[in-house]
Amino acid sequence: MISPLILVIVACFLGSLALVLIKIVIKKLSFRNLLVIPTKNKLRLFVAFMLYGFSVVLYIIALKFGKLSAIYPTAATSYIWITLFSHRFLREKINRFKIYGVSVIMIGVMLINI
Repeated sequence: MISPLILVIVACFLGSLALVLIKIVIKKLSFRNLLVIPTKNKLRLFVAFMLYGFSVVLYIIALKFGKLSAIYPTAATSYIWITLFSHRFLREKINRFKIYGVSVIMIGVMLINI
């Protein structure tokens, strides 16, 4: 059996990737054409929802087999993934405050799981 903590980290990775993909798709839409999504974007949106759904399933499995007091704080790794994916795919800037924040989250998650 895979460690529940690994499952949560993978779930956060996939969920964060899904959210960035959703952001990419909806960035191209206006309120006028919100209900009429082009076919190419429908596929991306479908993939994003499937990724997000799969991440929820992994999270639920982790909750079943792991300690909530360790699993829940580990879900904060999604902040790390979102920062990295936003920089890579959305060209968002990473300033020193984001680096400090991500570092504090990483240290906190490691301390909780020791």
